[in-house]
Amino acid sequence: REAMTAAALLVVLGAAGIMASVGLSMALGAFLAGLLLSESTFRHELEANIEAFRGLLLSMFFMGVGMTLDLHVVLPHLAPLLGAALFITAMKFLVVFLLYRQDHTTRADALRAGAVLMPAGEFAFVLFPLALANGIVSQQQSELLTATAALTMMIGPLVFAGIGYLLPRLKKDVPEPEPDDFSDANGRVLVIGFGRFGQIVAQCLLAEGVGVTIIDNDVEMIQSAGRFGVHIYYGDGTRLDVLRAAGADNVEVIAVCVDDRESADRIVDMVQASIPNVRLHVRSFDRVHTMDLLRKGVDYEVRETLESAFAFGGRTLESLGLDKDAVAELVDDVRARDRLRLERQLEEGLYGGMDMVRGRKVEPEPLTEPEKPARPLNPEAKDVLTHETEFS
Repeated sequence: REAMTAAALLVVLGAAGIMASVGLSMALGAFLAGLLLSESTFRHELEANIEAFRGLLLSMFFMGVGMTLDLHVVLPHLAPLLGAALFITAMKFLVVFLLYRQDHTTRADALRAGAVLMPAGEFAFVLFPLALANGIVSQQQSELLTATAALTMMIGPLVFAGIGYLLPRLKKDVPEPEPDDFSDANGRVLVIGFGRFGQIVAQCLLAEGVGVTIIDNDVEMIQSAGRFGVHIYYGDGTRLDVLRAAGADNVEVIAVCVDDRESADRIVDMVQASIPNVRLHVRSFDRVHTMDLLRKGVDYEVRETLESAFAFGGRTLESLGLDKDAVAELVDDVRARDRLRLERQLEEGLYGGMDMVRGRKVEPEPLTEPEKPARPLNPEAKDVLTHETEFS
Protein backbone atom coordinates (compact mmCIF):
# COMPACT_ATOMS: atom_id res chain seq x y z
CA ARG A 1 0.00 0.00 0.00
CA GLU A 2 2.78 2.41 0.90
CA ALA A 3 4.63 1.66 -2.33
CA MET A 4 1.47 2.30 -4.36
CA THR A 5 0.86 5.65 -2.64
CA ALA A 6 4.51 6.67 -3.04
CA ALA A 7 4.42 5.78 -6.74
CA ALA A 8 1.30 7.90 -7.26
CA LEU A 9 2.88 10.86 -5.47
CA LEU A 10 6.00 10.42 -7.60
CA VAL A 11 3.89 10.59 -10.77
CA VAL A 12 2.17 13.77 -9.57
CA LEU A 13 5.38 15.47 -8.46
CA GLY A 14 7.16 14.38 -11.63
CA ALA A 15 4.41 15.81 -13.86
CA ALA A 16 4.42 19.04 -11.86
CA GLY A 17 8.21 19.29 -12.16
CA ILE A 18 8.10 18.71 -15.92
CA MET A 19 5.52 21.47 -16.37
CA ALA A 20 7.59 23.84 -14.25
CA SER A 21 10.72 23.08 -16.29
CA VAL A 22 8.99 24.18 -19.51
CA GLY A 23 7.63 27.34 -17.94
CA LEU A 24 4.06 26.17 -17.23
CA SER A 25 2.17 25.93 -13.96
CA MET A 26 3.06 23.11 -11.58
CA ALA A 27 -0.64 22.90 -10.71
CA LEU A 28 -1.37 22.11 -14.36
CA GLY A 29 1.08 19.19 -14.25
CA ALA A 30 -0.44 17.86 -11.05
CA PHE A 31 -3.91 18.18 -12.58
CA LEU A 32 -2.92 16.23 -15.69
CA ALA A 33 -1.27 13.55 -13.54
CA GLY A 34 -4.50 13.23 -11.56
CA LEU A 35 -6.46 12.74 -14.78
CA LEU A 36 -4.00 10.05 -15.85
CA LEU A 37 -4.25 8.14 -12.57
CA SER A 38 -8.05 8.45 -12.38
CA GLU A 39 -8.38 6.54 -15.66
CA SER A 40 -5.96 3.74 -14.72
CA THR A 41 -6.86 0.32 -13.38
CA PHE A 42 -5.27 1.32 -10.06
CA ARG A 43 -7.72 4.12 -9.36
CA HIS A 44 -9.81 2.36 -6.67
CA GLU A 45 -6.72 1.29 -4.75
CA LEU A 46 -5.34 4.83 -4.91
CA GLU A 47 -8.69 6.31 -3.93
CA ALA A 48 -8.84 4.08 -0.88
CA ASN A 49 -5.25 4.91 0.09
CA ILE A 50 -5.69 8.71 -0.01
CA GLU A 51 -9.18 8.70 1.52
CA ALA A 52 -7.77 9.41 4.99
CA PHE A 53 -6.18 12.72 4.03
CA ARG A 54 -8.16 13.71 0.91
CA GLY A 55 -10.37 16.10 2.86
CA LEU A 56 -7.34 17.74 4.44
CA LEU A 57 -5.68 18.28 1.07
CA LEU A 58 -8.88 19.69 -0.46
CA SER A 59 -9.29 22.13 2.41
CA MET A 60 -5.68 23.24 2.06
CA PHE A 61 -6.22 23.74 -1.69
CA PHE A 62 -9.24 26.00 -1.21
CA MET A 63 -7.55 27.81 1.66
CA GLY A 64 -4.67 28.52 -0.69
CA VAL A 65 -7.11 29.83 -3.31
CA GLY A 66 -8.78 32.08 -0.75
CA MET A 67 -5.47 33.45 0.50
CA THR A 68 -4.54 34.52 -3.03
CA LEU A 69 -7.58 36.82 -3.24
CA ASP A 70 -6.99 40.51 -2.54
CA LEU A 71 -10.04 41.83 -0.68
CA HIS A 72 -9.08 45.40 -1.56
CA VAL A 73 -9.75 44.45 -5.18
CA VAL A 74 -12.69 42.10 -4.66
CA LEU A 75 -14.89 44.07 -2.25
CA PRO A 76 -15.32 47.19 -4.45
CA HIS A 77 -16.52 44.90 -7.28
CA LEU A 78 -18.62 42.56 -5.15
CA ALA A 79 -21.95 43.27 -6.88
CA PRO A 80 -20.66 42.66 -10.43
CA LEU A 81 -18.89 39.51 -9.19
CA LEU A 82 -22.10 38.15 -7.68
CA GLY A 83 -23.98 38.93 -10.87
CA ALA A 84 -21.36 37.19 -13.00
CA ALA A 85 -21.35 34.16 -10.68
CA LEU A 86 -25.15 33.90 -10.82
CA PHE A 87 -25.13 34.23 -14.62
CA ILE A 88 -22.46 31.51 -15.03
CA THR A 89 -24.17 29.09 -12.68
CA ALA A 90 -27.59 29.70 -14.24
CA MET A 91 -26.27 29.09 -17.76
CA LYS A 92 -24.43 25.91 -16.76
CA PHE A 93 -27.45 24.68 -14.82
CA LEU A 94 -29.74 25.22 -17.82
CA VAL A 95 -27.38 23.52 -20.30
CA VAL A 96 -26.83 20.47 -18.06
CA PHE A 97 -30.54 20.20 -17.29
CA LEU A 98 -31.50 20.23 -20.98
CA LEU A 99 -28.80 17.69 -21.89
CA TYR A 100 -29.97 15.32 -19.20
CA ARG A 101 -33.61 15.70 -20.21
CA GLN A 102 -32.64 15.04 -23.83
CA ASP A 103 -31.22 11.72 -22.64
CA HIS A 104 -34.64 10.77 -21.18
CA THR A 105 -33.45 11.25 -17.62
CA THR A 106 -36.07 12.05 -14.98
CA ARG A 107 -36.64 15.69 -14.11
CA ALA A 108 -35.41 15.15 -10.55
CA ASP A 109 -32.13 13.60 -11.72
CA ALA A 110 -31.65 16.38 -14.27
CA LEU A 111 -32.13 19.02 -11.56
CA ARG A 112 -29.62 17.30 -9.28
CA ALA A 113 -27.09 16.98 -12.11
CA GLY A 114 -27.47 20.65 -12.98
CA ALA A 115 -26.89 21.65 -9.37
CA VAL A 116 -23.79 19.47 -9.09
CA LEU A 117 -22.21 20.71 -12.33
CA MET A 118 -23.19 24.38 -12.17
CA PRO A 119 -20.08 25.68 -10.30
CA ALA A 120 -16.88 26.51 -12.13
CA GLY A 121 -14.44 23.61 -12.12
CA GLU A 122 -11.28 23.44 -10.06
CA PHE A 123 -9.36 23.74 -13.33
CA ALA A 124 -10.26 27.44 -13.33
CA PHE A 125 -7.85 27.93 -10.44
CA VAL A 126 -5.14 26.43 -12.62
CA LEU A 127 -5.95 28.36 -15.79
CA PHE A 128 -6.20 31.86 -14.32
CA PRO A 129 -2.74 31.86 -12.67
CA LEU A 130 -1.37 30.36 -15.88
CA ALA A 131 -2.96 33.14 -17.92
CA LEU A 132 -1.51 35.69 -15.50
CA ALA A 133 1.96 34.18 -15.75
CA ASN A 134 1.81 34.39 -19.56
CA GLY A 135 0.55 37.99 -19.57
CA ILE A 136 -2.88 37.17 -21.00
CA VAL A 137 -4.71 38.86 -18.11
CA SER A 138 -3.65 41.46 -15.55
CA GLN A 139 -3.27 40.88 -11.83
CA GLN A 140 -6.59 42.52 -11.08
CA GLN A 141 -8.41 40.58 -13.78
CA SER A 142 -6.96 37.30 -12.51
CA GLU A 143 -8.11 38.02 -8.98
CA LEU A 144 -11.61 38.99 -10.13
CA LEU A 145 -11.94 35.85 -12.27
CA THR A 146 -10.69 33.67 -9.42
CA ALA A 147 -13.16 35.31 -7.03
CA THR A 148 -16.00 34.69 -9.50
CA ALA A 149 -15.09 30.99 -9.75
CA ALA A 150 -14.96 30.77 -5.94
CA LEU A 151 -18.43 32.35 -5.65
CA THR A 152 -19.89 29.81 -8.09
CA MET A 153 -18.55 27.05 -5.85
CA MET A 154 -20.43 28.62 -2.94
CA ILE A 155 -23.67 28.85 -4.90
CA GLY A 156 -23.62 25.26 -6.22
CA PRO A 157 -23.86 23.41 -2.87
CA LEU A 158 -26.61 25.76 -1.66
CA VAL A 159 -28.71 25.10 -4.78
CA PHE A 160 -28.11 21.34 -4.49
CA ALA A 161 -29.19 21.34 -0.85
CA GLY A 162 -32.29 23.39 -1.72
CA ILE A 163 -33.26 20.99 -4.52
CA GLY A 164 -32.79 18.02 -2.22
CA TYR A 165 -35.04 19.70 0.35
CA LEU A 166 -37.80 20.73 -2.06
CA LEU A 167 -38.09 17.70 -4.36
CA PRO A 168 -39.61 15.30 -1.79
CA ARG A 169 -42.18 17.99 -0.82
CA LEU A 170 -43.16 18.79 -4.41
CA LYS A 171 -43.50 15.15 -5.42
CA LYS A 172 -47.10 14.06 -5.95
CA ASP A 173 -48.38 11.07 -4.09
CA VAL A 174 -48.88 8.21 -6.53
CA PRO A 175 -50.10 4.69 -5.81
CA GLU A 176 -47.33 2.20 -5.35
CA PRO A 177 -46.91 0.23 -8.58
CA GLU A 178 -47.04 -3.53 -8.72
CA PRO A 179 -43.62 -5.18 -8.36
CA ASP A 180 -41.96 -5.97 -11.65
CA ASP A 181 -41.00 -9.43 -12.78
CA PHE A 182 -37.26 -9.60 -12.32
CA SER A 183 -36.90 -13.24 -13.30
CA ASP A 184 -35.03 -12.33 -16.49
CA ALA A 185 -33.13 -9.34 -15.09
CA ASN A 186 -29.35 -9.50 -15.03
CA GLY A 187 -27.77 -7.74 -12.08
CA ARG A 188 -24.10 -6.90 -11.73
CA VAL A 189 -21.72 -9.33 -10.05
CA LEU A 190 -18.51 -8.39 -8.26
CA VAL A 191 -15.85 -11.10 -8.70
CA ILE A 192 -12.99 -10.95 -6.20
CA GLY A 193 -10.01 -12.87 -7.51
CA PHE A 194 -9.39 -13.62 -11.19
CA GLY A 195 -7.27 -16.74 -11.05
CA ARG A 196 -8.09 -20.12 -12.61
CA PHE A 197 -11.36 -20.36 -10.69
CA GLY A 198 -12.49 -16.76 -11.13
CA GLN A 199 -11.83 -16.76 -14.87
CA ILE A 200 -14.22 -19.67 -15.45
CA VAL A 201 -16.86 -18.01 -13.25
CA ALA A 202 -16.55 -14.78 -15.24
CA GLN A 203 -16.85 -16.62 -18.55
CA CYS A 204 -20.11 -18.24 -17.45
CA LEU A 205 -21.54 -14.88 -16.38
CA LEU A 206 -20.45 -13.10 -19.55
CA ALA A 207 -21.94 -15.84 -21.69
CA GLU A 208 -25.34 -14.91 -20.24
CA GLY A 209 -24.67 -11.17 -20.67
CA VAL A 210 -24.33 -10.44 -16.94
CA GLY A 211 -22.32 -7.36 -16.09
CA VAL A 212 -19.16 -8.35 -14.23
CA THR A 213 -16.75 -6.23 -12.19
CA ILE A 214 -13.44 -7.82 -11.20
CA ILE A 215 -11.07 -6.99 -8.36
CA ASP A 216 -7.62 -8.53 -8.23
CA ASN A 217 -4.26 -7.48 -6.84
CA ASP A 218 -2.24 -9.36 -9.47
CA VAL A 219 -1.28 -7.17 -12.43
CA GLU A 220 -0.93 -10.21 -14.70
CA MET A 221 -4.47 -11.29 -13.88
CA ILE A 222 -5.73 -7.78 -14.65
CA GLN A 223 -4.04 -7.88 -18.04
CA SER A 224 -5.67 -11.25 -18.71
CA ALA A 225 -9.08 -9.91 -17.70
CA GLY A 226 -8.78 -7.08 -20.22
CA ARG A 227 -9.25 -9.59 -23.02
CA PHE A 228 -12.69 -10.50 -21.65
CA GLY A 229 -14.04 -6.95 -22.08
CA VAL A 230 -15.04 -6.55 -18.43
CA HIS A 231 -14.45 -3.94 -15.76
CA ILE A 232 -11.09 -4.67 -14.14
CA TYR A 233 -9.84 -2.86 -11.05
CA TYR A 234 -6.59 -3.30 -9.21
CA GLY A 235 -7.14 -3.49 -5.51
CA ASP A 236 -7.03 -5.53 -2.34
CA GLY A 237 -10.38 -7.30 -2.08
CA THR A 238 -9.95 -7.76 1.69
CA ARG A 239 -10.34 -4.00 2.24
CA LEU A 240 -13.85 -2.63 2.69
CA ASP A 241 -13.01 0.78 1.25
CA VAL A 242 -11.74 -0.83 -1.96
CA LEU A 243 -14.91 -2.94 -2.25
CA ARG A 244 -17.11 0.09 -1.76
CA ALA A 245 -15.10 2.08 -4.30
CA ALA A 246 -15.69 -0.73 -6.82
CA GLY A 247 -19.47 -0.62 -6.23
CA ALA A 248 -19.97 -3.49 -3.78
CA ASP A 249 -22.98 -1.69 -2.25
CA ASN A 250 -24.84 -1.85 -5.59
CA VAL A 251 -24.18 -5.38 -6.82
CA GLU A 252 -26.50 -8.32 -6.31
CA VAL A 253 -23.85 -10.99 -5.76
CA ILE A 254 -20.27 -10.89 -4.53
CA ALA A 255 -18.37 -13.92 -5.81
CA VAL A 256 -15.34 -14.59 -3.62
CA CYS A 257 -12.99 -16.56 -5.88
CA VAL A 258 -9.67 -16.03 -4.11
CA ASP A 259 -7.43 -19.05 -3.57
CA ASP A 260 -6.53 -18.16 0.02
CA ARG A 261 -8.71 -19.38 2.86
CA GLU A 262 -7.83 -16.61 5.30
CA SER A 263 -8.53 -13.92 2.72
CA ALA A 264 -11.87 -15.49 1.84
CA ASP A 265 -12.89 -15.63 5.51
CA ARG A 266 -11.86 -12.01 6.01
CA ILE A 267 -13.94 -10.90 3.02
CA VAL A 268 -16.97 -12.90 4.19
CA ASP A 269 -16.84 -11.44 7.71
CA MET A 270 -16.36 -7.91 6.39
CA VAL A 271 -19.17 -8.07 3.83
CA GLN A 272 -21.64 -9.67 6.26
CA ALA A 273 -20.93 -6.93 8.80
CA SER A 274 -20.97 -3.92 6.45
CA ILE A 275 -22.98 -4.94 3.34
CA PRO A 276 -25.50 -7.45 4.72
CA ASN A 277 -28.01 -7.27 1.85
CA VAL A 278 -25.71 -8.66 -0.84
CA ARG A 279 -25.59 -12.38 -1.62
CA LEU A 280 -22.28 -14.11 -0.96
CA HIS A 281 -21.00 -16.94 -3.17
CA VAL A 282 -17.68 -18.23 -1.89
CA ARG A 283 -15.00 -20.57 -3.19
CA SER A 284 -14.18 -23.04 -0.43
CA PHE A 285 -10.66 -24.34 0.14
CA ASP A 286 -11.55 -27.74 1.60
CA ARG A 287 -14.19 -29.61 3.60
CA VAL A 288 -13.36 -27.90 6.90
CA HIS A 289 -13.54 -24.52 5.20
CA THR A 290 -16.92 -25.46 3.73
CA MET A 291 -18.22 -26.22 7.22
CA ASP A 292 -16.97 -22.87 8.50
CA LEU A 293 -18.64 -21.03 5.61
CA LEU A 294 -21.94 -22.82 6.16
CA ARG A 295 -21.84 -21.86 9.82
CA LYS A 296 -21.26 -18.24 8.80
CA GLY A 297 -24.42 -18.41 6.67
CA VAL A 298 -23.08 -17.69 3.17
CA ASP A 299 -25.62 -18.04 0.37
CA TYR A 300 -23.56 -20.53 -1.63
CA GLU A 301 -20.22 -22.28 -1.30
CA VAL A 302 -18.43 -24.91 -3.33
CA ARG A 303 -15.20 -26.76 -2.73
CA GLU A 304 -12.76 -25.76 -5.44
CA THR A 305 -12.00 -29.37 -6.47
CA LEU A 306 -15.32 -31.09 -5.71
CA GLU A 307 -17.15 -31.01 -9.04
CA SER A 308 -13.99 -31.50 -11.09
CA ALA A 309 -13.19 -34.61 -9.02
CA PHE A 310 -16.71 -35.97 -9.61
CA ALA A 311 -16.34 -35.40 -13.35
CA PHE A 312 -12.86 -36.95 -13.35
CA GLY A 313 -14.01 -40.02 -11.43
CA GLY A 314 -17.05 -40.48 -13.65
CA ARG A 315 -15.03 -40.28 -16.85
CA THR A 316 -12.51 -42.76 -15.43
CA LEU A 317 -15.31 -45.25 -14.72
CA GLU A 318 -16.59 -44.78 -18.28
CA SER A 319 -13.12 -45.51 -19.65
CA LEU A 320 -13.22 -48.82 -17.76
CA GLY A 321 -16.31 -49.84 -19.70
CA LEU A 322 -19.16 -48.84 -17.37
CA ASP A 323 -22.39 -47.55 -18.88
CA LYS A 324 -22.67 -43.75 -18.96
CA ASP A 325 -26.09 -43.71 -17.28
CA ALA A 326 -24.88 -46.04 -14.54
CA VAL A 327 -21.84 -43.82 -13.96
CA ALA A 328 -24.02 -40.71 -13.77
CA GLU A 329 -26.28 -42.40 -11.23
CA LEU A 330 -23.31 -43.53 -9.17
CA VAL A 331 -21.72 -40.07 -9.17
CA ASP A 332 -25.03 -38.49 -8.15
CA ASP A 333 -25.26 -41.00 -5.30
CA VAL A 334 -21.76 -40.19 -4.09
CA ARG A 335 -22.53 -36.46 -4.32
CA ALA A 336 -25.74 -36.84 -2.32
CA ARG A 337 -24.08 -38.95 0.39
CA ASP A 338 -21.22 -36.47 0.57
CA ARG A 339 -23.71 -33.68 1.22
CA LEU A 340 -25.58 -35.70 3.83
CA ARG A 341 -22.34 -36.49 5.58
CA LEU A 342 -21.43 -32.80 5.51
CA GLU A 343 -24.70 -31.99 7.26
CA ARG A 344 -23.95 -34.67 9.87
CA GLN A 345 -20.50 -33.18 10.40
CA LEU A 346 -22.01 -29.75 10.99
CA GLU A 347 -24.05 -31.22 13.83
CA GLU A 348 -21.66 -33.82 15.26
CA GLY A 349 -18.21 -32.50 14.37
CA LEU A 350 -15.59 -33.34 11.78
CA TYR A 351 -15.69 -37.10 12.49
CA GLY A 352 -19.46 -37.34 12.25
CA GLY A 353 -21.04 -39.49 9.54
CA MET A 354 -18.11 -41.89 9.18
CA ASP A 355 -20.64 -44.72 8.78
CA MET A 356 -21.69 -43.17 5.47
CA VAL A 357 -18.25 -43.51 3.87
CA ARG A 358 -18.03 -46.45 1.50
CA GLY A 359 -14.87 -48.38 0.89
CA ARG A 360 -13.35 -47.88 4.31
CA LYS A 361 -9.91 -49.36 4.55
CA VAL A 362 -9.82 -53.10 5.39
CA GLU A 363 -6.75 -54.33 7.16
CA PRO A 364 -5.50 -57.57 5.50
CA GLU A 365 -4.92 -60.54 7.82
CA PRO A 366 -2.62 -63.52 6.93
CA LEU A 367 -4.34 -66.90 6.48
CA THR A 368 -1.47 -68.73 8.25
CA GLU A 369 0.75 -67.55 11.06
CA PRO A 370 4.15 -66.45 9.65
CA GLU A 371 7.12 -68.48 10.81
CA LYS A 372 9.36 -65.40 11.21
CA PRO A 373 8.86 -61.66 11.24
CA ALA A 374 9.13 -59.60 8.07
CA ARG A 375 12.68 -58.56 7.16
CA PRO A 376 13.15 -55.21 5.35
CA LEU A 377 15.29 -55.29 2.20
CA ASN A 378 16.11 -51.56 2.11
CA PRO A 379 16.06 -48.54 4.45
CA GLU A 380 12.71 -47.33 3.08
CA ALA A 381 11.00 -50.65 3.84
CA LYS A 382 12.57 -50.66 7.31
CA ASP A 383 11.15 -47.19 7.97
CA VAL A 384 7.67 -48.31 6.88
CA LEU A 385 7.77 -51.41 9.13
CA THR A 386 9.09 -49.39 12.06
CA HIS A 387 6.30 -46.81 11.75
CA GLU A 388 3.63 -49.24 10.62
CA THR A 389 0.89 -47.75 12.76
CA GLU A 390 1.49 -44.29 11.34
CA PHE A 391 0.90 -45.51 7.77
CA SER A 392 -2.15 -47.60 8.55
